[in-house]
Amino acid sequence: MEYWFSKKGQKMDLDEWKTADYLQMGKRGARSNGKRGVFGSVHDKWKGNKYAYICEISKECQATCFKNSSYFFSKSGRDWDNNNGACSNQKGYLVSIETEGEWQFINREIQKRGTSNASAWHIGLEKKGGVWTWLSGEQLNISKWRDSEPGGDDKRAEITKNGGLFNGISSRKRNAYICETPGGKITFQP
Repeated sequence: MEYWFSKKGQKMDLDEWKTADYLQMGKRGARSNGKRGVFGSVHDKWKGNKYAYICEISKECQATCFKNSSYFFSKSGRDWDNNNGACSNQKGYLVSIETEGEWQFINREIQKRGTSNASAWHIGLEKKGGVWTWLSGEQLNISKWRDSEPGGDDKRAEITKNGGLFNGISSRKRNAYICETPGGKITFQP
């Protein structure tokens, strides 16, 4: 038997929901049997229709997991600070690629995902006091820089589809991004 779970991990009993519950859904969710569900709505401005959706959050690790972390690969994004904030809001951070195995995993994933919209993704690597450090606090210990990278003025980094190599970038550069969520729990909602 399959079950639906709320964002907080509580099992939800869909059999006892009433039709009226579905009609009252909004951005913050609906109530049924005193418990909140993971609901939302999308408004189609062209046709004037409002559609409800239910997000299913699997209890198992998805294909975008490596070791004890899960990864969200965006298709678009903003500047490095805003992308890092988006990850933080979801209890994660821009990816910290700390081992050769993790780099190989990320590189395989970006080769699958690269499109005309995303050929580079922000990663959680920044220069502090002249030292490149991951947002996790670990110093950079694998060298995947492109030739002649990083530049002297670069403060942040991206990973490119072209070989999975790192480029130093300005904080203002707009990119897609990769979020890492520790513990194998995917919390990102589309």
